[in-house]
Amino acid sequence: ELSYGRYTIDNMIAEHVVRPFTVNRKNSLFYSSDAGVDVATTYLTVMETAQMHGLEVSDYLIHAFREIMSGNKDCSTYAPEAFLE
Repeated sequence: ELSYGRYTIDNMIAEHVVRPFTVNRKNSLFYSSDAGVDVATTYLTVMETAQMHGLEVSDYLIHAFREIMSGNKDCSTYAPEAFLE
């Protein structure tokens, strides 16, 4: 029963956990094609992987894009694990 005061009035913790998924779902409505969805999925996966390794995402992406643009085709050299070394 709610009159005991043991329950919180809001569920902010749950809302904060779900928010990134709902924002991404809303943003995905505006992808213009299946190819756009594929690109966004790849980009978001790379960003989440970098975060899981504790990397600053912008620094990691700059490093990875520089490697790619310089012609480096060996992706193991710009994988998040290699960036940590």
